[in-house]
Amino acid sequence: MKDRIRNYFMTRNLERIMPRVSHFDIPSDNPERAQKFYKEVFDWKFEKWDGPMDYWMITTGSEEE
Repeated sequence: MKDRIRNYFMTRNLERIMPRVSHFDIPSDNPERAQKFYKEVFDWKFEKWDGPMDYWMITTGSEEE
């Protein structure tokens, strides 16, 4: 299933539609589970923000992508 989801997005030339997203929220009652899902499906990297609330910065790909 996750390969099918990844292939759906990877086989489309979405960068023509819009550039890379720079800010978005993913509401989750289980951040660890959500991070695991997005890492496995899209190979995203997560880094906890050092601020007053639980927040993570996400790297969704390299600068070249």
